[in-house]
Amino acid sequence: MKTQGVTTVLVAAGTVTYRNLVTLVLTGVPGIEVVGIAANRAIALAKIEQLRPDILMLDLDIGSLEVLQHLRESGSDVVTIVLSGTTEADASVTIEALELGAVDCVAKPISRVSDEHVQIEIVRIDLQPRIEAFARSLQVRKLLRCVARRDSATVATPAPSQADKTPRQIDVAADADVVAPLDDIATEIMCRVRQGMVV
Repeated sequence: MKTQGVTTVLVAAGTVTYRNLVTLVLTGVPGIEVVGIAANRAIALAKIEQLRPDILMLDLDIGSLEVLQHLRESGSDVVTIVLSGTTEADASVTIEALELGAVDCVAKPISRVSDEHVQIEIVRIDLQPRIEAFARSLQVRKLLRCVARRDSATVATPAPSQADKTPRQIDVAADADVVAPLDDIATEIMCRVRQGMVV
């Protein structure tokens, strides 16, 4: 079960260096939890199905286009950010990845940078603001879905007892109990939804 208010991430990269770099950077971002890593396409697809992450960090070198195609065909709503190199071929594949549904790309640190601390800082500067922005958007969307579910369950009929409630009604009630405003923006959106200002 996912922790309320936490955005989960799966890191899929072909080399241990990039897996470790990205995982290390994300571990330091508040509200982000790395729930798994994958070293190849098959493991990535299996862990997406098993872990249901909110965000997938996907290295172009592990067959990212096939992964994205599978996600599109399966109707997955995981947000995918690709890790891209700096060559002309990498740029071409990155464009294809974006066309297949990836929402953003992050450049890998250039290979001639050997200092690990410098590599970490390069990745952090590029990746952290993007991850935080997508995580914020995902949490607001989750909040809105929960509000919509709760409002749809609140109808002008006698309230059933706990014993008479369906599992779906109990789930909705439980969601409503744990929902808390994520930040000022989320609070404002909730107010507007209740007032009918947001459709």
